[in-house]
Amino acid sequence: MPRRLRYIVPILLALLALAAPVIWLIGRASVWPEALWPARGAVDVSTRAVIRIILNREPDADEVTLTLDPPHAGELRVQGREIVYTPATPLSADTTYTVTLHPDEDEWLIRPVTWHFTTRQPRVLYLAPDEEGNQQLWVASVNESNEANGSPAPLTAEPHGVWDYAVSPDGLRIAYAAERGDGGADLWLIDVDGGNRLPLADCAGAFCSGVSWWPDGRRLVYERDPLTSEGVPSQHPAPWVIEGVTTAVDVDMPTGEGPAAEPAPHFPDPQEAAHSARISADGMWIAYIAPYRQALVVRHLEDGRRLEVPRAAGLPAVWHPKLNRLLMTQTELLEESYITRLVRVDAETGGVVPLGGADESILQSYGVWSPDGERIAYGQAVWSGRRPLGRQIWIMDDQKVGLAALGGDSGARALTDDPATQHGGPLWSPDGRYLLYSRHRLGQLTGVGQLDTPEGLWLLDTETGAQRQVVPQGLWPAWLP
Repeated sequence: MPRRLRYIVPILLALLALAAPVIWLIGRASVWPEALWPARGAVDVSTRAVIRIILNREPDADEVTLTLDPPHAGELRVQGREIVYTPATPLSADTTYTVTLHPDEDEWLIRPVTWHFTTRQPRVLYLAPDEEGNQQLWVASVNESNEANGSPAPLTAEPHGVWDYAVSPDGLRIAYAAERGDGGADLWLIDVDGGNRLPLADCAGAFCSGVSWWPDGRRLVYERDPLTSEGVPSQHPAPWVIEGVTTAVDVDMPTGEGPAAEPAPHFPDPQEAAHSARISADGMWIAYIAPYRQALVVRHLEDGRRLEVPRAAGLPAVWHPKLNRLLMTQTELLEESYITRLVRVDAETGGVVPLGGADESILQSYGVWSPDGERIAYGQAVWSGRRPLGRQIWIMDDQKVGLAALGGDSGARALTDDPATQHGGPLWSPDGRYLLYSRHRLGQLTGVGQLDTPEGLWLLDTETGAQRQVVPQGLWPAWLP
């Protein structure tokens, strides 16, 4: 070996030995985010937002630590290169959050990844007629400052109107049924600003409606009712499912998922008529109304467990926001009238517990849990002669369900007291303080029915009892978080 190489080779080996730890550390720490959602500095973010990070390579799940400031409890999951943080309850409105992805002791991340986003004030979505008299989707602000800055705005302009709709769980998109001139209806998907209109289901020869989302926002179930030769729904709807729905987040954060898959029947048996399908919070149970049997059917989507609860009134059941429980409206026929009762159904055990007692003059309906699952708001009316008095809004604690049936005190209390006013089904605000509902002034009974006067949409503060009108005209409201 030449004399010069005798000196160079040892020097090179020494340098490689010194560089090896550095090279290992760089390789170990060569992890960086390729996409963040909500984006850096984003404003007008939904209070139901899910935080997602896509890295350039898969991390070790045990090494991932993510924090929010202000703190907000939630669930952290690592799915391949994607880190997902799902808040346990809706985020606070009009709040700036700081998200930080921390390196751990092994320093798999060179430095913390930090960014900010700001949530918006919740808004109200509802149906109201346009100038042609067709029902369209409208949006209105509910906070004082926004009300002063503008009036309600339409989101759709469907030639034959909108039948019904459902907001995605993350509050980013709206699926709705648009009526056609032949008596049918198709399903469409839009962003919450009314843009990016995309077809969900072409329902030629059928009326499609009743959309309900899976909690992950990537699947939805709806009912498809064939049209008769006269061009009207046959009243024999069946649940269909659309899987692989591309969400608004996927547009900014591509994950390799394609557009929505072709719709497919949920039940292979065409004799199974069903409507008002709803999915549990864990995505493992489906509940629907079987109209020919007047029953609520609850079925596990994997192991096939099935529960059937009789005397269903036909209203959709409502799932608990965390547990596998439902609120169901039952009908009971009396000698000269009928009553409706709310019951709590346990999907796991089959237990059925009434909310109230055995009073045969009371009609209960439209029960819904608060976002934390601790309280129940519902409608209750009392028979008076030939008709019930106006439905009022009541509230009770979930832990006290069943006490009234045992002769105890359920603690239920009325939030409204106006027998001449019919209050629609209440809907909790994302923060669990306000209830949103429609109002009608009861009119006189005539030979063709009861002539009521619509009074628009209202908000009720459950802490103070104050009520105020949101819009003077509107039906079927929903919160746009």
